[in-house]
Amino acid sequence: MPARPNRPEVRHATYARTCMMLERAGRPLGISAAKELANAKRSTAGQRDRFSALAADLELGAVRCDPQSVVAAAKSLAALSALVATAVLILTVVCMGPAFQAAALIAASACPPLCHQSVLAYPSSAARRRASEILKSSADAVNLMIMGVRQDASLPRAIGFASEGGSVFAKELRRCTWEVVTGTYTGFEEAVHAFGCRWERFSSELKTSLNAIVVASHEATEEGKRRSLERANRAMVAGAKRRVEEYALSLSTPSMLLFGLGILLPIMVGSFMPMLSWDIWSGGALGEPVAHADGQAVETAMVMNFMFPVVALLVALDAVSRRPVDRHVPTVRGFRGRHAWAVAVTFGATCAVCAYIAFGTGTYAPVVLLVGTVPASAVLMLSSPSRRGTEHAQENEVQDLLFKVGARMLDGDNFESALHRASENSRGPDQSLGRRLCLKAFVMGQGFDVAVGSEASGERVNALEAMKVVRRASTKDEAGAGMLAMDIASYLRELSEIESTLKMRLKPTISMMRMTAHILGPLVLGITFAIYVSLGSVAGGYGDSAATDTMLLVLGLFLAEMNAVVCYFVWGIEGKWDRRELARSVGACMLVSQLVFVSTSMVAS
Repeated sequence: MPARPNRPEVRHATYARTCMMLERAGRPLGISAAKELANAKRSTAGQRDRFSALAADLELGAVRCDPQSVVAAAKSLAALSALVATAVLILTVVCMGPAFQAAALIAASACPPLCHQSVLAYPSSAARRRASEILKSSADAVNLMIMGVRQDASLPRAIGFASEGGSVFAKELRRCTWEVVTGTYTGFEEAVHAFGCRWERFSSELKTSLNAIVVASHEATEEGKRRSLERANRAMVAGAKRRVEEYALSLSTPSMLLFGLGILLPIMVGSFMPMLSWDIWSGGALGEPVAHADGQAVETAMVMNFMFPVVALLVALDAVSRRPVDRHVPTVRGFRGRHAWAVAVTFGATCAVCAYIAFGTGTYAPVVLLVGTVPASAVLMLSSPSRRGTEHAQENEVQDLLFKVGARMLDGDNFESALHRASENSRGPDQSLGRRLCLKAFVMGQGFDVAVGSEASGERVNALEAMKVVRRASTKDEAGAGMLAMDIASYLRELSEIESTLKMRLKPTISMMRMTAHILGPLVLGITFAIYVSLGSVAGGYGDSAATDTMLLVLGLFLAEMNAVVCYFVWGIEGKWDRRELARSVGACMLVSQLVFVSTSMVAS
């Protein structure tokens, strides 16, 4: 059965087909890829550099399209949009008033350059996204290459050992092997060096680390190889920590946007949009209702229940996609995890409709809101049990066991005896892990590789792969394998510290966003509702309670939507992988925030 293409490949193929169609559509206008290529060769040095940069972005982004076709497609789309904009502008001048004419003129002026730039910007965006995916998995893959070179000085074997995974970095390593096989490069050293040069502008530490690995594979002494691999590991860790710092600093912008969308803009909308419906110039008697009964409810709902949550979700998705560390943990699949969201929304909506039919609104509007949101929150919270820290604990226990086994082997034990004695003298979870490995591998006769594979539960695989590396190295040199085990344990500890550093740097942002979602946001929205009611009373009231009831429900739904977005933002930047845990956090946040919001709105109004 052929493998299904992933999302980037589908997007790139669609983009390439669109460029070809636009290029053909522009031929009647005198635009073609051949002419653009000829113009690029005859152009100035600056234009040739931009053309070369576009070609490099297409190659790095794995977009199968020629740069001249992209340029021709951009010009064709700009020309076609200019023709359409001109026709619309003419119709507006003939049929519409001055206000529509001004808006049409602005749109017609902005549309062609925006269309032109949108086509040209895609390759650079694809290159940045692919570089981000490669750098996310670079730490794990480079660590595997270091293990491979420590075990065997052969660079091809180290590349093959590190390229067995399904990450983007592993695919790039397999590309290096294929380029050597096809004769693109004369050796693996040249292919690895070219790999580092391709992505140097996104991470110079990656190139330094790969070059150090190449040097280590040619060192004549064990000490020289060890020093080179330590340089490679230090460069890799330094690059990862630099990306962590940059990512933590970059989160200030999305945090401010989410804070503004959830706190500041609702006050403005809840305060000023009702004023647009007031007929303050009617000159009516004092106390006569001058605000329309709907209070601009439809416009307020469109802005707060659709536009603001969509913008917030886009901001959160962008921030989560740029996370520099990838845990490579598959999502646990289950019925309750996959369908919890649909069940919660359906159940909450059904309960809200039943409460509306039974009680109506008016004084029962808060009841309708709580009856709709509290059951949905309960469904989300019950969709997943609480599990905390299991993945990190299991990774640490493998590292500790590996270090203890290496120390025993340096004392003269063989691998089997060292593993048994390390598990006997250990206290904590690494004792049970060592016992399970000894039982499966040496007593039940499953083989050590099979026993280690059975312990893999989805966390970072490097620690378990290191056990296999040490086992194979012990067949040649027990003392050397012991030193190898202790060195690899140190490498893995530095690798796991990258995740700890990221969590420490993100802790203030996460605390602020959680406080905003649970307490501050509901308080502000409750006060916003009170301002809405107060401003209506100043203008003489809305005539009946329908406008205030609708505003309460709009704000409550907006709060639930922002809770989901903020919880996804926190869940994503923390590096969580289980979507059932996300559902649980959203349910708990929604329950607390809705109770705070309803209490605040009732007291303040």
